[in-house]
Amino acid sequence: MLRGSAESLLIFLLITLNLIFHGTVLAVIVCIPQFFIIIIYLLSSKNNDRTIYYHFLFTFSCLAIPYLQLLGVSGDDAALYNYSRLKVAGPISASQVLLVLIILKGIYLRNTIKITTDMKPIFYMLVYFLISSFVIGILGFMVDDYRVNNFITYFIYLFILVLYCICLLSVKNKRDIFRLFEKLIVLSPIASVAVYVFGFSAVYGNSAIPGMIEVAYFAPIILIKMCNERRVSLLGIISLLSSVFLLSTGAPGGKGLAVFLFIFLAAFFSFMRIRDVIYLVCFGMLFLLITPNISQSDVSDYSGLLLYKVESFYLLIESLFNFNLIKYLPLSPKIRIYEIILIWESGMKNVFYFLFGHGYGGYYIDELNLFSGMDLSTAFSNYERTADKYYSSHDFFTVIPFLHGAVGSLIYVLVSMKYFFQSSVSYLYISIVPLFLSFYFNNQFGSFGVLCILLASQHREFKNAK
Repeated sequence: MLRGSAESLLIFLLITLNLIFHGTVLAVIVCIPQFFIIIIYLLSSKNNDRTIYYHFLFTFSCLAIPYLQLLGVSGDDAALYNYSRLKVAGPISASQVLLVLIILKGIYLRNTIKITTDMKPIFYMLVYFLISSFVIGILGFMVDDYRVNNFITYFIYLFILVLYCICLLSVKNKRDIFRLFEKLIVLSPIASVAVYVFGFSAVYGNSAIPGMIEVAYFAPIILIKMCNERRVSLLGIISLLSSVFLLSTGAPGGKGLAVFLFIFLAAFFSFMRIRDVIYLVCFGMLFLLITPNISQSDVSDYSGLLLYKVESFYLLIESLFNFNLIKYLPLSPKIRIYEIILIWESGMKNVFYFLFGHGYGGYYIDELNLFSGMDLSTAFSNYERTADKYYSSHDFFTVIPFLHGAVGSLIYVLVSMKYFFQSSVSYLYISIVPLFLSFYFNNQFGSFGVLCILLASQHREFKNAK
C-alpha cells in the first residue's frame, strides 16, 4: 500500500479527475483500471487488507450522486460512470458487487471480525435499524399497501452501511485505513477548489459553483483535530480555508452550513486558544490576498446563493418555535416541516407506528391537507402524488421517525450524543455531526461517516503505536 507523498498525490489526483469527469462517460477512463486492480487483488492476493484499502480509496475519492442532487434538487437522473456508481442492475453498482465479493473472500480466508466496546453502539444501531425495518416492511406487504421500490431503496442503503462495517472490522491492520481517511478528509476540499479554479464547476441557478465529493462535507472536522493536538499544520489550514471557500459559494448547501456551524462552535467553546485564533485570522487574510482574480460579480453570485441557504436554515430553525413563520419558508424546508407533522400525526393514530416506525416500504398520508396547492414535482414521485401516499421523506429529522419511530429516534440521538462527547479522545468522533444530519442521504456519505466512527475508537491505539 502507498504511503507518504505518493499516497497523498494519488488521492488528490483521483479526486481531481473524478470531479472533472463527473457526470460524463469519460469517467470510465478512471474507473475501468480501478476495477481491474480490485479484481486482480481479489484473485491473487491472500491479504484482503490491501484489497479493502484500494476499494475504500477508489470509492470515497469520487462523487456518488449527480451535482443537482448534491445541491438538494431532485429530478436529475443522469447516469454516473465512476467507480462508486457504475451500475450493474437497477440500483446495484459494480462497486457494491465487489464489496460483497471482498467480504466473501474474507470469509473464505477466515478473517475474524473484531469489534471493540466503542464500536458496538453504532454497529448495533445499524443492525437494529436494518432488521426491525426489514421485518416491519415484510409485514406491511402482507397487510397494507407497501411499495417495493422504496423498500429496496432504504434497505440497500442500510445493508451497504452494515457491509462496509463488516469489511472494515475484518481488516487486520486498520492503521493504513485510518491514514487513508485522514488524507481523504484533508485533501477533498483542496481538490474541489483546485478543480474549480481550472474551470470545472457545477451550476446552481445562475451561479457556477465548485463540485465536491461527499468526503468534503467531513473536512471541517480538521478544526477539531488541530484543537485536540494543539498543533496547526499548513495543509490543515489550507484544507479549512478551502472548506470556507466552498461554504461561501453555497456548494455544500444547508447541510454543509449546519455541519460547519456545529463543528466551529464545538471547537470554539471547548478547545480554541488565542494563538490558534491568531493563526486562523492570519491565514485567512493571506488567502484573501492571493485570490485577487475573483470578480465582484462572482462574489455577488456566491453571496446570493449562500445568503439564500443561510436564510432558509434560519427560517427553518425559527419555524420550529413559531409555526406562523412556516408560510415564509422556501419550498424545500417547508415540505420537510409538513412531513414531520404528518409522520407524527400518523403515529398518534397507531401506537406501533409511533414506537417503531413504518419500516421499509411504508407510507404516510396528507390527512391534514398540508401539501394542498404546493408544487411537489421535485419532492415526490408521480406515483406518490397521484396516490396521495408518500413513501419517502427528506432529511434525518423526518426519515428517522418515519422509518424507525420514537424508539429508533431515541437510540439515534443517544448514540450520536455518545460519540459527539468523545471528540476529545479522537477528532474522528465528530464525524457523527455530518452523519447525524444526513442519515439516509446516500450510501457513500453514510458509509464514510460510519467508518470514521469505527476508526475513531482505535485512534488512541494508533497514536501510541507511533
